[in-house]
Amino acid sequence: MWTLLVHLRLHFQLLLAPVFLWGWLLAGGGLSLSVVLGFIAFHFFLYSGATAFNSYYDRDVGPVGGLERPPSVSPGLLPFSLIVQLIGALLATLVNLPFWLAYMVFVGLSFAYSHPRIRWKAHTWISLLVVGLGQGALAFVAAWAATRAEIVSAWSVDGVLGAIAALLLILALYPLTQLYQIDEDAARGDRTVAVG
Repeated sequence: MWTLLVHLRLHFQLLLAPVFLWGWLLAGGGLSLSVVLGFIAFHFFLYSGATAFNSYYDRDVGPVGGLERPPSVSPGLLPFSLIVQLIGALLATLVNLPFWLAYMVFVGLSFAYSHPRIRWKAHTWISLLVVGLGQGALAFVAAWAATRAEIVSAWSVDGVLGAIAALLLILALYPLTQLYQIDEDAARGDRTVAVG
């Protein structure tokens, strides 16, 4: 069980918190149960479950974001990663419908990013787009939804510029997270930005 928990890389997921907090701030801020549940659902269940899902297929043995020596991948990691994301989806239903929809879109993007049948991670430009939209714009919009219980107002100047800023921030940082994995990604045939 401990190795399954390590694969969640919970400490690493909190590095994405500024994007969520940026969306929360531009949406008007304020502390509410919806915002707290949304933050927990995204950072402790969605990001960590998607990371474990990706780890199941990558099977990295060298350094990855947040782990110098990742534990070996057991068959239980795949169902565990899906259960973690499902728990987060249940929490997301307690926030509101727009937030839950953003959560589920992210689940779909992370599945397509990692699963070998689709493996968008293997394609430089598609992987950039998926990560930028998912961890950047979509996380921003999810925080907006948790704060305001709607996303229509995210089409305001503040909302659109804030989402673009979040997307660009993630795109600037994403290649740095791949530097540890150049050899392993190249061996798998993944044409990441760092490999390319």
